[in-house]
Amino acid sequence: MTKPSSPWPIPLTEGRIVLKRLMFWLNILQPAVGSPPTLLGSQTKVSNRFRRLLSGDQCVRVSSRGRTCPLFVHFKVKMARLLLVLLLVVLGAPVYFLFFKSPPAPPEIDLDEWWGPDQLKTKHDTSIKPFKVKFDETMIKDLKDRLKSHRPYVPPLEGVGFEYGFNSKQMNSWVKYWAEEYPFAEREQVFNKYPQFKTNIQGLDIHFIRVKPEVPAGVQTVPLLLLHGWPGSVREFDAAIPLLTAVSKDRDFALELIVPSLPGYGFSSPAVRPGLGADKMAVVFRNLMHRLGFKKYYIQGGDWGGIITGNMATLFPQDILGYHSNIAFSMTPRTTLIQILGSIYPPLVIRSDLADRMYPLSKKFSNLVEEMGYLHIQSTKPDTVDNLMMYWTSNSITTAMRLYSETFNKRYTGLKIDEIPTPVPTWFLQAKNEISYLPGWIMKLKYVNLINETIVDDGGHFFAMEMPKFFSEDVLKAIGEFRKWHKQNNLKMSKLLTIVAAVVTVVIAWILLSPSPKPPVFDPEEWWGPIEMKGKQDTSIRPFTIKFDDAMIKDLKQRLKAHRPLTPPLEGIAFEYGFNTKELEVYLKYWAEEYPFKEREKALNQFPQFKTNIQGLDIHFLRVTPKVPAGVSVVPLLILHGWPGSVRDFYEVIPLLTKQRPGYDFVFEVIAPSMPGFGFSDGAVRPGMAPAQIAVIYRNLMHRLGFKKFYIQGGNWGSGIAAAMDTLYPEAVLGHHDNGVFVQSGAATRKMILGAFFPSLVVEPHLADRLYPLSWLFSFAMEEFGYLHLHATKPDTVGVSLSDSPSGLAAYILEKFSTWPNRAHRSLPDGGLKKFSKEQLIDNLMIYWTSNSINSAIRIYANALSKKYMELDMDSYPTKVPIWAMQAKHELFYMPPSIVETKFTNVLNYTVLDYGGHFIALELPEVLADDLFKAVKAFRNWHKVNKTEL
Repeated sequence: MTKPSSPWPIPLTEGRIVLKRLMFWLNILQPAVGSPPTLLGSQTKVSNRFRRLLSGDQCVRVSSRGRTCPLFVHFKVKMARLLLVLLLVVLGAPVYFLFFKSPPAPPEIDLDEWWGPDQLKTKHDTSIKPFKVKFDETMIKDLKDRLKSHRPYVPPLEGVGFEYGFNSKQMNSWVKYWAEEYPFAEREQVFNKYPQFKTNIQGLDIHFIRVKPEVPAGVQTVPLLLLHGWPGSVREFDAAIPLLTAVSKDRDFALELIVPSLPGYGFSSPAVRPGLGADKMAVVFRNLMHRLGFKKYYIQGGDWGGIITGNMATLFPQDILGYHSNIAFSMTPRTTLIQILGSIYPPLVIRSDLADRMYPLSKKFSNLVEEMGYLHIQSTKPDTVDNLMMYWTSNSITTAMRLYSETFNKRYTGLKIDEIPTPVPTWFLQAKNEISYLPGWIMKLKYVNLINETIVDDGGHFFAMEMPKFFSEDVLKAIGEFRKWHKQNNLKMSKLLTIVAAVVTVVIAWILLSPSPKPPVFDPEEWWGPIEMKGKQDTSIRPFTIKFDDAMIKDLKQRLKAHRPLTPPLEGIAFEYGFNTKELEVYLKYWAEEYPFKEREKALNQFPQFKTNIQGLDIHFLRVTPKVPAGVSVVPLLILHGWPGSVRDFYEVIPLLTKQRPGYDFVFEVIAPSMPGFGFSDGAVRPGMAPAQIAVIYRNLMHRLGFKKFYIQGGNWGSGIAAAMDTLYPEAVLGHHDNGVFVQSGAATRKMILGAFFPSLVVEPHLADRLYPLSWLFSFAMEEFGYLHLHATKPDTVGVSLSDSPSGLAAYILEKFSTWPNRAHRSLPDGGLKKFSKEQLIDNLMIYWTSNSINSAIRIYANALSKKYMELDMDSYPTKVPIWAMQAKHELFYMPPSIVETKFTNVLNYTVLDYGGHFIALELPEVLADDLFKAVKAFRNWHKVNKTEL
């Protein structure tokens, strides 16, 4: 199962193919000098062509006396020279910076940086104290009560196992086991079977297991620091610890294990202020080992443990005797470029027998995003629930997850730790189902003394828990080799790999020449409801009333009042880490004690509401028809919400849209549906309900209501659904007003990248800072779009917690109403939420809570970002439907007209606001209404001018 790493991934027989490919790409330059390309010309011909190109020798001999050189030839020669120079600059600069530029210097390290409360800085106890895990009766009773009082889970979609996250049918058995069968007292003893301690490092009480074996004479005890990650804990090493500390006659050493809980995890204290990322944790653990008397030691880690130990190998190479990791991870521009080159021709990067672990990149990226490996944990129910108990009894899940924010940020990435080579001898274990794979030679760019990579044909991310025997044997084998290496070798630096610059041209050409898929065809009668109801559904239009029944209100209030103590925010932090828990208490108290349920129920029913069954789903919608005098037209407007909003977004703007105003000979009849799976609309019972499929449902809804032609308005998901309707039913859509237009296609991406170098070609100069630099845009996306990753991969997992906890639902949704109107609100103590009333915000929460729809709502992300749907490439098809875009200053993304026009060929206007944010209908209803009236007036004039049917 162990395969050695090859220093060069291309076999000799494949080398000729690589050479031919490079020659082919050199020959594509021939058209610049007027010659047709050939697959392979002679080296002499190629050389002559370049000599003629550089010399300008394109003149024609007309007699023995001289030659003539047409003007166009001179022009072509000059242009060819210019293009060649530009090509060399464009390709040479990144090659230099990626492969020849000196690595960054290691960052400065403060070994005494304080992470605890300031008042304890001079008073902390640095002794090493014994520790025991305790499950007290009060905690157990409270936990059981919570488990038994969970709300009904949303059923899984038909034919779905764990593709949407944890299957809710399986969830019931786990919750029942935890509440009724888990042997708390017995498992408490299991938790305490190894010696445990605490000691204060830099203001934090660090919890750790320490197991020292008894060894005979002649056997040396050597220290190994063993680090876990998330969502694991020290519990994941339970089965491996006795194997690692066992004494063997075949080894002249035995391991003393130090297994700490990461700061903020389990029984280790969290930091009270921001900044404790992976690099800072490396300092904490270095100081822990020094506290225990180990100036030199071995390290092992996976997941976050792998990143932290990798940081230790980089920052403290003089301490580390050897580094073993069961995850090979390196995120640098160099490794990224290498991986992209390998996607063109894998033998450039990886051995053919391992290529399927890394390529195609689309599949591997999809797998990485979906995180399927963890589903294969091979462990018993007590062991799995033990890990949950580590988080629950210590109430540490919030502080544990802060590590992501502290590491994947501008400060940490700016350190460029992965670009700093380390001489520490290294050994990687790569399981078949690990979430990422990188061949040894790439890892060797950083770990220059990579001794071996163990490639396993089994196992996954939680390797120590899944295959403890194999894991332990590999760690012991690695340490044995590290010891030999120290005896036989001096530390050496390896040479960095040079990639041929011409291959970059292949990547660029491949992206530019990728063909578009064929237009999709959708079944207008596709059935999304229960199969047994097909052909039996009631297609009538039925009145509907929202009801807050007393039993639901009582249960909700009890849940709000019985929430566990919230983790205090870090010092000096407002909303930068998500919803501030001090401010959250204000909203939870209001919801439980002051929110006027019956009054708000009446307010939510102020507009006529209905339900009708479309394709097997009961679709809920508002329909507001105005009364108008003679001479005023009533035009149908389909207005579409997104997430985390609802039809509640439109309650302030509907009266403005349905009231006649001077200067306009029309007024709107508003149809505002709840998206399938949102609020009071049924969710699909099988996978695949994405924007295009919802577009079909909405077109059928409008036909059911008697509207063959209509206008549409949307933002957020409503924007994507409206764009799909433009594409699929251009004859039905009279005009499209959009306050969040977003185009995702190859043409749009190419323009956006072009603008990164020449902004004026893409965006108006005074608006360039809304889109560029792209580094800022990507940084913002990393900070704000973690929720999207969860929704797209595990909606049913996160849906369980949001459905069961109103406190969690409030924090999750209200946080978006803080930062999406203006990202600067993150630094305000109240999160900027005062621009909305508490009634508005809680009304929206009530629509999700009373309908128990949050789980089915967020499934749209998994459906829309699935490989099947993305391959439809809906935005690559132009549409002639006239569009009027409206862009608030603080909208999540800015799409300039030049990019919007790659999809929408008739952009009539682009309203750019110097204020406002994402929830424009709720924030600025008057502004939205004014712009909508202007847009529809322009649409009506456009149809008259173009003589299209109104």
